[in-house]
Amino acid sequence: MVTFAEALVAVSARARAMASVSIGDKGKMASVMGPTDEIVRRLPEIGGYLTPANINSRKQTVIAGASDAVDRAVDYFNKLGLIAQLIPVSHAFHSKVVAPASDALYRTICEMQIAFPRIPLVGNIDGELYPTHDMDIIRRRLADQMASSVQFVKGIETCYREGARIFVEVGPKRALMALAESILDDKNDVICLAPIIPNAAASVRSTMPCAASTRRVSHAPRMYLSLWRGRSRL
Repeated sequence: MVTFAEALVAVSARARAMASVSIGDKGKMASVMGPTDEIVRRLPEIGGYLTPANINSRKQTVIAGASDAVDRAVDYFNKLGLIAQLIPVSHAFHSKVVAPASDALYRTICEMQIAFPRIPLVGNIDGELYPTHDMDIIRRRLADQMASSVQFVKGIETCYREGARIFVEVGPKRALMALAESILDDKNDVICLAPIIPNAAASVRSTMPCAASTRRVSHAPRMYLSLWRGRSRL
């Protein structure tokens, strides 16, 4: 949808937008392990501004909101027997706390040369495909994702609905692979891949082996992929 160069412009604009907005309480975020439906249902009981910021799986949710409310939520959920802990971030991202920065980001996005998706592309806001006919909607959704909940569960379900069966995590860890496995736990035709990088130095090697979780694929062998083989640098 955008060139790599313009993607960097958007990243820079996002950072400048956050720095330029005056926010009294920058808010906090916390991870809560437990049934997502129960976590979301109990947020109003805690009081103060709280919102589900990342629906990562049916058993893990990130919440965001006012600092004092998030502190109370962590204590509240831990007393319920769930596992809750603060996440060290600068702001309560994906919440209305950072909403003022969305408009500044939107103005930059409107100046960018954005093309309609050439392949199906899933958005974070609602976990559905980006439109292929309305650029105004695309621009607004790209900007609004900053202050909107990340619907990761719905996004993975949409990918599966659209025919995706192999899910590859591109990055130094395996957290997203584990989340995808959890979301698609009832499917028997899915392979989830993630790189095996034991330390930071390994990320600059010429090969990156990739482990596949194949526990739900009948008779599938343990799979290792060698990415970038033969390259001297990334």
